[in-house]
Amino acid sequence: AMVRGVDGDAIPVERKVSRVWPSAQSPVYMVALRDLRNERRADEALETKVAELAATLESTGEGILVTDLHGRVRNYNQQFAQLWSLPEEVVAAPDPHAVLEFLQAQVQDPESYASAQLQLASDDTASRTDVFMLRNGRTLERVAVPQRSRLQIRGRVYSFRDITAQRTAELTLRLAAKVFAASPEAVLITNAAFEIEQLNPRCLELTGVQAAQLQGVSARCFFHDPNRPDLCKEITLALEANVLW
Repeated sequence: AMVRGVDGDAIPVERKVSRVWPSAQSPVYMVALRDLRNERRADEALETKVAELAATLESTGEGILVTDLHGRVRNYNQQFAQLWSLPEEVVAAPDPHAVLEFLQAQVQDPESYASAQLQLASDDTASRTDVFMLRNGRTLERVAVPQRSRLQIRGRVYSFRDITAQRTAELTLRLAAKVFAASPEAVLITNAAFEIEQLNPRCLELTGVQAAQLQGVSARCFFHDPNRPDLCKEITLALEANVLW
């Protein structure tokens, strides 16, 4: 209920009306009012904090999952649901562990996932980072940390990051490094200033020098043709025009 204050503003109150009999023939009604302004202000402050927390969860680029100490899901953001392609029926399932069971079923190595979960469950203070490959080909990095409130551990927070592109790039680089090292052709790599940065074993064998002697040296000094004094200039012009020499 509301009552009007002296300034005309509405004041929220809790109203209780009781009928009282001071005498058998003359009942009266007693109205008790309890001021709810402090409670309303506390509720509004709490709603603001909850809204700010929800906005923070949704604004991060990582998937966030929050559980209690028994592994029951308490909260998660939409990025988490998207990373794991979380179905609505799993979210709505009455089983409080349905979401975590779904996650385990999506990884290529469920046993490793289960082992990591058991280690976390055995120590509420533990933090760890894991990488899981999903059945759909995606690779996720997971960071698990305790959730603390008033110096007490209340649960656990998991953050998930899609590192598929990063892992693919790393694999490509490792493959390129193997090809570079095993190539039967002499190969050298320069920076934009044509300074030598890397030479493969065949290149070192061809020149008969140590890598340290050529690294940092201009590639213009590497090539030599007595009959073409402007060879380095020709190379530069060809690269600028055709990206190939």
